[in-house]
Amino acid sequence: PREFALVWRLAQQPGERMTRRQLLAEVWRINIEPDTNSVAVHVARVRAKLEPFGLARLIATHPDGGYLLDLQFDEG
Repeated sequence: PREFALVWRLAQQPGERMTRRQLLAEVWRINIEPDTNSVAVHVARVRAKLEPFGLARLIATHPDGGYLLDLQFDEG
């Protein structure tokens, strides 16, 4: 369910960066900055599930931190 919520939140604003803090607040409902890599772990899990379909890069890591749904990724 958390992975689906993560993708859903990114899909609400495709192409726009969501910071780790924003994702924690909006998907995890945590308003503090915990010392956890939970966001990165969930993103990795989603990418692994998308990989067999050639869609792992659909969720991109932003150069300034955070993630975005990249609808213009190069399939390769």
